[in-house]
Amino acid sequence: MSTLDEKDVNIMMSAKICVEAERFQYDYLNDDITDSGEIDYSLTDKIPQNLRDVIRDAKEGKKKLLVLINPPYAEATNADNTAKGAKKQNKTGVAKTKWGEVGMGEYGKASNELFLQFVARITKEIPGATIAMFSTLKHINAQATEKFREVWNAKYFDGFVVHSKAFDGLKGDFPIGFLVWKLQTKKTDFPLEISCEVLDKTAVPVGEKKFYNTRSEQCLADWIVRPKSNKEKCVPLTSAITPPSGNRKDQRGTKWSDGAVGFMCTGTNDFQNTKYVCVVIGGFTRSRHFCK
Repeated sequence: MSTLDEKDVNIMMSAKICVEAERFQYDYLNDDITDSGEIDYSLTDKIPQNLRDVIRDAKEGKKKLLVLINPPYAEATNADNTAKGAKKQNKTGVAKTKWGEVGMGEYGKASNELFLQFVARITKEIPGATIAMFSTLKHINAQATEKFREVWNAKYFDGFVVHSKAFDGLKGDFPIGFLVWKLQTKKTDFPLEISCEVLDKTAVPVGEKKFYNTRSEQCLADWIVRPKSNKEKCVPLTSAITPPSGNRKDQRGTKWSDGAVGFMCTGTNDFQNTKYVCVVIGGFTRSRHFCK
């Protein structure tokens, strides 16, 4: 049982939590990673020898290994994680890890997701492991993780989803999944759909939900041509009927488009991963960003 902060280890020790587990501090996305993306436990000597032995035996097929993780959900391009001002830079500390730098090259934009960095290192380190993980569902249906789905070899077993409000400290309304995967050594196509049991906040089953692996060329953002905006001003909306309030420097959609007669904005991913929906009325389209 590893944890990022040494103080968490001390708390577990003093409170006698999981007393039969070997508890140790470890930074999984930065420790024991070489510049070439290999794993070398001698760099820190933090990994207990008995765990090294189990990992070795699991690689050789002598033992089965289950990895149970609850990684952070931070994303490099999330608005809460970006710098402000003229010299702003994305990925301000988030997703800037050693493993993100040298171990995520084949996974594309999935490197922005910390929890997928965990998955990628486990895949490299223990290629035959079973992974049971709490996470968002971005690796299943987000456009930015399509490359990840093309590369990652894993068989889906089963799982459930709960509302994000079941967890303390999470903002927004979105599903958190607990999904179980078996890593495959041979090429395996990512499933086209994932079926999960739905639990309420008290862990009572309330239904079933399917999440779909949709290719980017099927999304509105890719197959609708973005019309160019002109210099004519229009009233930007933050919802279907509400103009923005206050001084919003990031407000888009302030210009009209030639031939446009109306528009609609949706603030959620209702149409296969697109945040903004383009409406065509009489053959004309509204402003550019509502199509992307």
